[in-house]
Amino acid sequence: MAVAVIDIGSNSIRYMGKSEKRLEITRLASGMSQTGRLSEPAMRHTASVVRSFVELAREEGLPVFAYATSAVRDCSNREEFLALLHDACGITPDVLSGADEARYAFLGATGGDGGLIDVGGGSSQIITALCELSFPMGCVRAKDAAPQAYKSFEAKRAAVYAICEGVYKFPKLSPMRWTAVGGSAHTLAALKLGLTRYECRRVDGSSLTLTEIKSLSRELFDMGDEARKRLPLLADRHDVILYGAMLLSYMMRGLGVEAVTVSYADGLEGYAMHIERELKRQSAGASAQGDALRRDTAEKELERV
Repeated sequence: MAVAVIDIGSNSIRYMGKSEKRLEITRLASGMSQTGRLSEPAMRHTASVVRSFVELAREEGLPVFAYATSAVRDCSNREEFLALLHDACGITPDVLSGADEARYAFLGATGGDGGLIDVGGGSSQIITALCELSFPMGCVRAKDAAPQAYKSFEAKRAAVYAICEGVYKFPKLSPMRWTAVGGSAHTLAALKLGLTRYECRRVDGSSLTLTEIKSLSRELFDMGDEARKRLPLLADRHDVILYGAMLLSYMMRGLGVEAVTVSYADGLEGYAMHIERELKRQSAGASAQGDALRRDTAEKELERV
């Protein structure tokens, strides 16, 4: 059974239905590091975008399911946002734990093979068959934690890495094939390929080495925010992409990973697989209950005879 899925993330809202994935930047988690709350403008903007995606799912004739990740999971006004969303869209998203978020991304991107690094807006994950780790740090939170300008790339990187040291704990893992998902990895892969606009078919399956990510990070820093704004590829991420690049390089360095393969498939596909399995299980259960009811009715009829 085909379904539509909406991912309510910390930086963006994403939709997967019959057509290609769609994305709208809403910065739901912006400022949350200081206040612990989702802001009213960000909540209203997010609800509006979610409503448009719910309407799109109905136009496509698909049942729609939604999940929310780090920003909604960690904020102090979760119930307020969920009520706003229900009033605006008629849906209540599944608020995923960090482990579930990691599990669905791993399932969608790798099918359970190798390791996965997922850098989002409000959190990041490390997933293998043996571990599911989620950390409260993503490109939006990193920006909130280290917003000031620095005169050199090295100073900026040192500030971000110092914040990371208090958040990440890296497991000791055997060498394996690693996959990366998330907007930061996709944007960096597109930059490496020389794209001016994002093209999923070219980015999907491309590789990024740790050396390349460090080089791209320096280029992004040297470019400056105003120049990044003018590039169509970076316009929506101009102020967070450098942080995402630094987080990805920090995680790869900590894990001893020299290269990753970028995957277009991620938690959206993993969550859709989960929902479709649940719907089939429920359908099978209802069918079994119906069979049992029919058998019971037939037995009672025979008893009367």
